[in-house]
Amino acid sequence: MKKIGNFVAISIFFLFFSSQVFAQVALEFSTERPVAGEGFSVSFKIQTDGSEEPQIEFTPEGIEVQDKSFDGVSTQTTYINGKLSTTRELIITYNMVAQKAGRIALKNIKVKVGEKSYEHPDKSFQSLSTPQQLPDVLLLAVPSKKSAYRGEGIYVRYFIYHKIGLSNFNILQYPKLDYFTKRYLQDNKQFTETASYEGEMYYRTLIYAAYVFPDKEGKLQLDPMKASINYPSGRGSGDPFDLLGFQRGRMVSKTMSSAAVAIEVKSLPTSNVPKNFTGLVGVHTFELDAPRTKLLVNDPLEIRLKIQGPGNLESMDPPQLLSHPQLEQFDVTSNFEIQNTNSASKSFNYVFLPRSNLKLPESQFSLSYFDPEKQIYVEVPLKMAALEASGGNLAGAQNLPAKSSGAVDLNQSATENLPQGTIAQLAMPAKSFVGPLWVVESPKNYYKLATVVILGLFFLLAIYFFVRDFLAYRKWKGVEAVWGSIFSGSITLVQFMAILDQISKSNKDATLFERVHSLKIDDENKKVLLKILENLQSPYFQAKSDQDLRLDKEQILGLRQLRDYATNHHSSPEFT
Repeated sequence: MKKIGNFVAISIFFLFFSSQVFAQVALEFSTERPVAGEGFSVSFKIQTDGSEEPQIEFTPEGIEVQDKSFDGVSTQTTYINGKLSTTRELIITYNMVAQKAGRIALKNIKVKVGEKSYEHPDKSFQSLSTPQQLPDVLLLAVPSKKSAYRGEGIYVRYFIYHKIGLSNFNILQYPKLDYFTKRYLQDNKQFTETASYEGEMYYRTLIYAAYVFPDKEGKLQLDPMKASINYPSGRGSGDPFDLLGFQRGRMVSKTMSSAAVAIEVKSLPTSNVPKNFTGLVGVHTFELDAPRTKLLVNDPLEIRLKIQGPGNLESMDPPQLLSHPQLEQFDVTSNFEIQNTNSASKSFNYVFLPRSNLKLPESQFSLSYFDPEKQIYVEVPLKMAALEASGGNLAGAQNLPAKSSGAVDLNQSATENLPQGTIAQLAMPAKSFVGPLWVVESPKNYYKLATVVILGLFFLLAIYFFVRDFLAYRKWKGVEAVWGSIFSGSITLVQFMAILDQISKSNKDATLFERVHSLKIDDENKKVLLKILENLQSPYFQAKSDQDLRLDKEQILGLRQLRDYATNHHSSPEFT
């Protein structure tokens, strides 16, 4: 059998760490079934962060070692957590000959790097007496790796290997890929390339590909794919037109299934797991963006967290960023996007609403992922800029007209918010007018005093009723303006909260949804309010109080019925 330039990788990984030297070793065989008396090769691929040259030992059984060659070295430098690390990959190849047909093996395999010595599992395989005649057409599943950690991405492709031209094919059954989270690739396009299989050259045509993440530990398998393949009978002639299906001979239609491929899934290390572990496996980047950190009370604070890498981002939940009793958090939205074959990005969009004055200092936190190559958890530090919300209750009233302790109602005049008793004090006659009447000189003065007091009381009452009716009129006109705007076909978050103030006597510190649920109205009207509130606080509005929501006919009708309910169940037009 001729020597194969492209190896068919049968890789068995084991990873080792010490405080000084790290090593990773993989064995690659040019064929699993060498022919007795013919050559084959075994390559040791060794990755290490040490400068020492590795030493290799093994015991061959039924194999003659002919020579050893050093096939090169490559260096890779990475920058993680502010530290530079350099990894070297060395390839050392042994050319061998199988001395007999039957079971042959490499045993007692050891690799020494520096002061550390690592043992590798024995490798045994079958030697053939004569070259194996492989079929002209094969259906195979080819994964990017056969050993992975739980949650680590595996790129699996299904190929038709063929030595002759294909007429057509039809996929009869796709692989189920149980216990894997599947990411179907958008660029899953067919192509044909040359490849080696079991020491023979083939063309292979991609018919299906997916990026999968194992969901459990242990031995899993990539399920078979079933396809009907049409091709001309007979071996290829070497004519380039053969690939176009121009060979002579009858057409053959054959149903094939790929063999199941075993995947060894390892569990993640349970020691030194950071509390901020995201569950992602593979090297990832994290970007935190907060466009505004100085804002008014009840103005939305928007923060975006973008994560990019090869991990299972589809299943990732949003990490917690801020937690403060005066910061109300809305539902987090996300946007997922596939970057390339084995990388994607996911952006989490957070919206917070500061409910009072607050000042948070600059803070730092971190998120972590697991690096399968180095077998360590890597923490990525992120900085949250200082946050300041100001404006107090006045700013809150401008955005949220709900009446709360000390808040200003925009539908009232400034005088209505003066402390109790202020109006009466302003209207009281001056001391120079009243004072002398308290001097009793004769019984007539008692009548004068009583008359003045009664007139003064009438005067004060007249002022009180005038101010009350004037303010009520202004407030009623403001209410009418709100309803008029709503019935024209739109509503804002401010107007919605104004409606709640008019018809609800519930706790104003409760959330909007809690206030709606506490209303003593029929379920249909309550559903209308809840639906409008849900739309107003959806990601499209992002809690911005100046955003208009267009109302449909059903919602306008429901609000009209709600207004009639409020009018019939309250004694005054203020509905308070």
